[in-house]
Amino acid sequence: MSFAGVSLISDGKAIGHAIDVSTASGYHLLVVNGYSHIKATTPNGKGIFSLPFMVGGHRWRIKYYPNGDCLMRANSVSIYVFLDENVTEALKVWFEVSFVDELEMQDPTYIRRREPINFSSSTLVWGQMDFMETDTLENCFTIRCDLAIATTTDLLIKVPPSSLQQHISDLLSSKEGTDVTFKVGSEVFVAHRCILVAQSAIFKAELFGPMKEGKMASVIQIEDMEPKVFRSLLSFIYTDSLPKMEIDMVEEEGKAQEALWLQHLLAAADRYDLRRLKALC
Repeated sequence: MSFAGVSLISDGKAIGHAIDVSTASGYHLLVVNGYSHIKATTPNGKGIFSLPFMVGGHRWRIKYYPNGDCLMRANSVSIYVFLDENVTEALKVWFEVSFVDELEMQDPTYIRRREPINFSSSTLVWGQMDFMETDTLENCFTIRCDLAIATTTDLLIKVPPSSLQQHISDLLSSKEGTDVTFKVGSEVFVAHRCILVAQSAIFKAELFGPMKEGKMASVIQIEDMEPKVFRSLLSFIYTDSLPKMEIDMVEEEGKAQEALWLQHLLAAADRYDLRRLKALC
């Protein structure tokens, strides 16, 4: 984000220096000095404008209400962003208002996490009616307003949803690259050490810790667990979600079998210290 200047609010008016930012994104600082005095001398419903500043070829202002913009918000500070000009076409804009030390909220990725807002000649203002309660504010503070105007490229590019979980799940079903083998009852299961240890401290100790001796090349025997429960355990480790019950477990005894299956799965989750699975069970 490019710096678009600073407005110092003191005695009910703004002074400072505004910078014209030609790029599509920028930020302006609103410095409030002597908030207790400003609050005492500015009635509810009265706002104070920042200096006008330019971002993306358009003129903007911040409007700050020390005692809220209406009676319902008399105990809050209200902050609004104004498009200080008429436009022939609506502008799609991402904006975020934060305190200057809230660095996470000023990251461009964070700012663009929502759909952009439409600013137009009929809707020139957007903001936060309840930005902060008045009794929590210090006498001097700085508010940062970030603006990013959505370009044609921004609007055309759609970021696909994450598919990482599906890819990891596919590794279990495809068995590609497996490097550890378990025998549970009469059934054999293969898995990936790195995924197991990422989810379970117990697997980490068994496969990479002092307990690993004799388990690097051999088949690991799992005692006191049914194959279908271990299969469900692996499914959770690879998907991070509660696995579905196997069909033969619910055909005849219904809810009783479901309760028994969850009980066994809970015991397995406790055995391998899978806290999320324990909570889901």
